[in-house]
Amino acid sequence: MRRITIGLALIIPTILFADPIEWRVQDGGNGHFYEAIYISCNWWTARDLAAEQEWGGVLGHLVTITSFEEESFIWSHFDGQKFWLGAEQPVDQCQNPNNCQDSDPFGYDGGWVWVTEEDWDYTNSIWEPDGVNEDCLQYNNTYPGWNDDECWESNPGFIVEFEEAPVSTECMSFSCVKRLYR
Repeated sequence: MRRITIGLALIIPTILFADPIEWRVQDGGNGHFYEAIYISCNWWTARDLAAEQEWGGVLGHLVTITSFEEESFIWSHFDGQKFWLGAEQPVDQCQNPNNCQDSDPFGYDGGWVWVTEEDWDYTNSIWEPDGVNEDCLQYNNTYPGWNDDECWESNPGFIVEFEEAPVSTECMSFSCVKRLYR
């Protein structure tokens, strides 16, 4: 288990997480690791927190889903609620909902980019981008599928993707580390 401390003023909540889950190459995967973080936040905060997550010396990012197989793997492990995904339609960088005027110059379904700048070759078949000022991508289990949402809205979580194996996985679990300090 990993422990992440997020400080806010005098309140310091601590959240425990299990080790990220690997989509193993021998199982048809890409060798990346995925972890759900359950904290209510807007898209920009999720993006920044994901980029600060480190596991075994590897920095993460908001999850990017570039194939049906990757999406199937992720949702088989992290289904059950809304999660921010690592894509945005960067037509409006406004973080104040009272001050945003999004003309949506690309149309609802154009101009989307992954935070990693990977090619935008895959989208969920259920996704129908439908809203002005809805420039950030979430997975919504209610549909189920992708949903474009307002970036300043809070979602109950996000998924971090680690693209490389950690430097050493010999002692990555909480129980293993605990044994080292006995």
